[in-house]
Amino acid sequence: MKNYFRVFVFILSFCLFSPRLNAESELPYFNPEATISMDFKDASLKDILKIFSMQSGMNFIASEAVQDRKLTLYMDKVPVKDAMDKLFKANNLSYEFDETANIFSVKDWGKPELETVTKVYYLKYRSVPSARMQKEKSAMLTDASGSGAVDGTGMIDSIKQVLSKEGQITEDNSTNSLIITDIPSRFTDIDRIIASLDIPQLQVMLDVEILDVKKDVVDKLGFDFGESPFTLAIHGSGRRAIQYFGSIAQKGAAGAVTFGSTYFEALDFLRTQSDTKYLARPRLLTLDNETAEITITKDEIVGTEDTTNLTTSNVVVVTDRKYIRSTDLALTKEGTGIFLRVTPRINSDTNEITLVINPKSSITSTNAVWTSQSDAEVRSTKSIVKVRDGETVMLGGLLHKDKAVVEKKLPILGDIPFIGILFRHKNQTKDIDRELIVFITPRIIRDLNTPAAALQNITLSEKDKSTNSVFDRLIAVSSSLDSLEKTKE
Repeated sequence: MKNYFRVFVFILSFCLFSPRLNAESELPYFNPEATISMDFKDASLKDILKIFSMQSGMNFIASEAVQDRKLTLYMDKVPVKDAMDKLFKANNLSYEFDETANIFSVKDWGKPELETVTKVYYLKYRSVPSARMQKEKSAMLTDASGSGAVDGTGMIDSIKQVLSKEGQITEDNSTNSLIITDIPSRFTDIDRIIASLDIPQLQVMLDVEILDVKKDVVDKLGFDFGESPFTLAIHGSGRRAIQYFGSIAQKGAAGAVTFGSTYFEALDFLRTQSDTKYLARPRLLTLDNETAEITITKDEIVGTEDTTNLTTSNVVVVTDRKYIRSTDLALTKEGTGIFLRVTPRINSDTNEITLVINPKSSITSTNAVWTSQSDAEVRSTKSIVKVRDGETVMLGGLLHKDKAVVEKKLPILGDIPFIGILFRHKNQTKDIDRELIVFITPRIIRDLNTPAAALQNITLSEKDKSTNSVFDRLIAVSSSLDSLEKTKE
């Protein structure tokens, strides 16, 4: 009898407690007796989850993408499970439960946990790499030197370093803008980078003088640039004194410098010689770290080798050098003359300018074997110098030969029109060594909007010095022209 009673008690206990055990096994993290009551309008999700946590005793974390989402709801004593299901389903939300930490993670349904934001940045002073202006500038530099520079790549590389794995950057060349997509927390660094790099660039005014002088005239001054081009920094502006280099370089030792006496007036001597040719006196305005280019050229027909059908029968050896016969020379038109490229880089802290100077001289000469063909002779160099604002850089050593033509005539008879040609004779003398001298004076233009204010700060004595310098140069040019006219007569 006692055994039957024990079995009855066991079965009764199982029937009474089995529903509760099943409910707890199905939803171990929900309190079935807890209910939710809330009334909110346009409340943020993070505030709603906070109240939800206080009433249910559960822990919630909302992802950054959804925590500020605005919700409107009204619940009155709704079971926790039903409240969560209806709340999240109506707002396209989902959740994951971490049993170890006992935390619910709420996120957007079917989307990553991190929400991304897209912003458009319109550049004011820089150019995106895909912009047409930037492509044309890069192509110009590539054609001239074999390597191009792109303005906006440095900024884009800096931005990419702070982007998250979800971030991306797109260029729009039509509006010169950057379209950046990333999580909101990264835009603080992105804003700082763009604000520090998209700034107005200083400009540099380059006063350039290119003179073609007889080499013996340069030798009279004691300047010996050696066999290679040489660069000399003239400390001072206008007609101020410099440290004169008594012997710039010995033959075969270009670049060796010895200091001599203080001397500047001798440089004006180059400008006042009757046979000095002013090839160019441009004034260029260029942006900081951008290249300015000067070309004084003419198109000439030159011969180039055509080695497609080269055999031993059409090669001539002259003094241990091989020349292609004229039948295998292709005639092409090339620009010959003077090329000058200058890139200034400003150091605002020291008020100094670093100049990357690349002069090139291309001239034609008669072919050593076939006098009917011309060969292009190219001389070039690259110098990097540092000068203060307003100082002058002097380049020399670009030598070339010029044919001097002398006209002989009988007095009076040689000047008679038409028949005077019978009493005149032109004789081509030997080659004369000439040298290209280049003066470059960079000046920093800090504010183009207030040129008048800057001029008002110039003292009367400085104005007189500047005016006298201009008059001196005009007088020198006039004197040179008069001397040339007298020589012709």
